[in-house]
This record gives sequence, C-alpha cells and structure tokens, in this order.
Amino acid sequence: MALVEVEELTTGMVLKTDLFNSNGQLMLPAGRPISDRHIRIIIAQQITHVDIQTEDDPQTPEEFDPAEIERAREGLDTRFVNTDREDPLVAQLYEVCLQRLLFTAGAERD
Repeated sequence: MALVEVEELTTGMVLKTDLFNSNGQLMLPAGRPISDRHIRIIIAQQITHVDIQTEDDPQTPEEFDPAEIERAREGLDTRFVNTDREDPLVAQLYEVCLQRLLFTAGAERD
C-alpha cells in the first residue's frame, strides 16, 4: 500500500483501492490509471491522500495462492448464500468482494 499525497500524484499512477468522495459516492474504481482531469477532480473534492498501487502489490487475484483464494471464496459463499449468483450485478459484487478480501489479506501479511 502506498498512500500518496494528492500534490504528489502524477498522470498514469494506478489506484489500489476505490476512491470515494465525502458523500460515499464512488469517484474512481480501483485499478484505474489517474489522468490530469482525475487529479483536478480529486483536489476539488478536498481529498488529501490516495492509495496507489506499487510494483510489490498483487495485480490480480490469479497472483494469490490458490488455497488463499479458496478460503476467501468459502467465507464469501456464506455471505452470499441468499442471493442469486446468476444475476450479473450480484456476480460482479461477489468478484469485487473477493478481490477486496484477497488484497486486504495480502496487505495484512506485509
């Protein structure tokens, strides 16, 4: 994890986590490269720090240990037991939650 002050942001840096404004609205999703326009909007929203990916951060869930992925899926399955996993929105939410669990677990190990 690399928390970077907004004044140090440069075009092309990639968000490690979703970026929300003070109202809880998603401004930019994780994995999005930052543009000059994004930097201006972030400053206008008075956000002071942004979590940026580094070379040491895993980029995709495929880079995690398969046993770790399976444990994360088992935990999520209990939370999604009463949902329609065939629904595209629910399926996307499941994948986002899986990635968050894996990235959070990876950050805690480091």
